[in-house]
Amino acid sequence: MCDTARSPTRTGFAWLATTAASFVAAAITGGKLVALVGVRRLLVAGQSLLAISVLLLTRVQAGADFATDLLPALLVAGVAGGMAASAAQLGALSRGHARDERSGVRPRRDHT
Repeated sequence: MCDTARSPTRTGFAWLATTAASFVAAAITGGKLVALVGVRRLLVAGQSLLAISVLLLTRVQAGADFATDLLPALLVAGVAGGMAASAAQLGALSRGHARDERSGVRPRRDHT
């Protein structure tokens, strides 16, 4: 049995890379990219990056090095989460009178 146990503090620091990448991606996506490419494309891109991240994680063996084996996949997952979450929230919360061609989101019609 190999010793791969990590303390809670060390594990928390390891996840900071994913969190930071997610915050940066959400800030860039939410402010600028949605207006340029639209919600649908960002959702597809974010989910595709998440799938790539999962594929990278399937190659990790027990006792793998954090910096070379885990960190790249965690950074890609952070960017993917920031892109997809930001685009989904903007798409769900945006309202307009007609279909917004840039975002690809059709507004909800209230029947009150």
